[in-house]
Amino acid sequence: MKVNKSIFRENDIRGIYPDQLNEDSIAIIGKAIASKCKKENIKSISIGRDGRLSGESLLNSFCESLVNAGLDVTNVGLVTSPMLYFEAKNNEAKSGIIITGSHNPKDYNGFKIVRKNAKPISADTGLGDIRLLAEADERILSCEKGKYENVDITAAYIDTLLKFINIDALKNLKIVVNPGNGGAGQVIDELA
Repeated sequence: MKVNKSIFRENDIRGIYPDQLNEDSIAIIGKAIASKCKKENIKSISIGRDGRLSGESLLNSFCESLVNAGLDVTNVGLVTSPMLYFEAKNNEAKSGIIITGSHNPKDYNGFKIVRKNAKPISADTGLGDIRLLAEADERILSCEKGKYENVDITAAYIDTLLKFINIDALKNLKIVVNPGNGGAGQVIDELA
């Protein structure tokens, strides 16, 4: 299995599922990311996904690849991109990845990756290295698997959001939300 080079863009990874990006290629990319993390002494990472139909399967394959390569993985499940950035900023490694096709049509999926205080990476700040490692598809041998846990960050995220709002000033508002492909629908319900 080779990773399609065209899915590596300037600021993210995006491809058509399952032709350009699938469970096999995402596992190879996971090994590449784990290798890059180990070189930078990053031992853990938080992972989430948007609401696309391919997201859960890709997330599972990706997390398994990272754990098998020795990284500790916190799976935050279905989240919005801002929620993943919130989690990344607050986790030990200050890093995170969301599996998302963003604004692209429904048959797309991919990654947004943030590191060191939830700053996005680009081709110049690490994504190019990940592409080269994925193309090489080196087998990573780890003495032991990483740890894996599922964590629901919704309550912590909403508590943080509410610190920025004067709830008493909100009266008689009608709010319309378009959650698109994201996880905003369930967050809006909890926020309401």
